[in-house]
Amino acid sequence: MSFGVTILGSGTIIPTKERRATSILFDIEGKLFLLDCGPCVPDSMAKLYYDFSDVRYIFLSHLHPDHTLGLPHLMAALNQIKLDEDLHTISIYGPSGLRRFFQRMSLLYKSTHPKRFLLDIVELDEERFTLPGGIEVRTKRVYHGDCPALAYRIEYQGKTIAYTGDTDYDDRLIDIALQADALISECSFPDDMKREGHMTPKEVGRLAEESDVGKLIVVHMYPEIESADIKGVIGGIYDGEIYIADDFFHITI
Repeated sequence: MSFGVTILGSGTIIPTKERRATSILFDIEGKLFLLDCGPCVPDSMAKLYYDFSDVRYIFLSHLHPDHTLGLPHLMAALNQIKLDEDLHTISIYGPSGLRRFFQRMSLLYKSTHPKRFLLDIVELDEERFTLPGGIEVRTKRVYHGDCPALAYRIEYQGKTIAYTGDTDYDDRLIDIALQADALISECSFPDDMKREGHMTPKEVGRLAEESDVGKLIVVHMYPEIESADIKGVIGGIYDGEIYIADDFFHITI
């Protein structure tokens, strides 16, 4: 059983030399999934020798640009190549407002309107469903200011990964992350620079500890947190494995 996770981007809307905007690639038995799709996703996939046309499922935590700007690039590129299947379909899941988002994007970027592929848009609330191949997905609403946002839990053959997306600390996150093999969590700012709608190292440590997760992978780090001892603070609360992800960090669950 193969369940690979690659962090395509570990950063935020603020560009840095070290970090692209947060996006995550899952490889489950050769099937490619994206959790969020920031501006550099198609380029990052090419750098790692992944074919962007192999992505069939995209799960969006919310609709801010650092998590979605790769979508028009990917869709316009699909319209420019020969696809292996006449009914090549991409399913894109996300919070309320997703359909309107795509309608407006198609008007703005006419080259993204599907011509050589089919697009399946699915708005989610708090739900549980199963994809072909037995991949189970659960979602929970989380708090990210006035922006509808979701956290995800993905299970396959006894292995589980949870993803917070962008969110403030919320007890509902414990339910979505409970005893996951790995939790991928945002950790945006140091504890002394707390901002509403985002988590700090102490909050991430508390979440990982209370959820009893096997591994913690930290992403979505603003420049302000780079000088903080993220691992040390989290490790003072949570005693599991901690990874402060760089771009292209890879792990097999």
